[in-house]
Amino acid sequence: MELFTLTEDWEIELTRPTLMAVPAFAKILTIQYNSGYPSDSQGSKRLRARHEFLYLYFMYDFRSEFASLDEESRHLQACEAAKLDVKFKPSDSLLGAIDKYNELQDTRSIKAVKAAWKGIDTIITSIENAGPDKAEDIEKRISNLGKLIGGLNELENQVKKDIQGESAIRGGSSIGRQG
Repeated sequence: MELFTLTEDWEIELTRPTLMAVPAFAKILTIQYNSGYPSDSQGSKRLRARHEFLYLYFMYDFRSEFASLDEESRHLQACEAAKLDVKFKPSDSLLGAIDKYNELQDTRSIKAVKAAWKGIDTIITSIENAGPDKAEDIEKRISNLGKLIGGLNELENQVKKDIQGESAIRGGSSIGRQG
């Protein structure tokens, strides 16, 4: 399902018929939801939707340039890329769209990659928080970390190739950067 594409300059092109077919996404495209937004007081340009869909992509899409960052860093980068204030908090409507987006993109392989990255983040945090009395434990974790990250990068690249291959087979362009 092609929801939108990103241009080379990180502008978003919305695929309205597809988005309107999914109620959680359709809410974000309504005039009512978009009205009152700076430079689009009537909501007809759907600027709020465009910025928030960019945020959704950069924050939650597996193929985002920021996907490998921790959640806080990813939020800051996603806000900057989507031209949103760093204090931005998703509305209830956007949270519903995020849930649906994650549901649509979460295959078993993507879930496995996400869980593995969370595990690596946990290992990194435990290394950072370990005291000097844990030197042997830290040494073991660090020696295994390179292998884990290398294997995970290979898996992630394979999953990305598989996803793009599926999109090409269906004849649509993938969600993500075009160009």
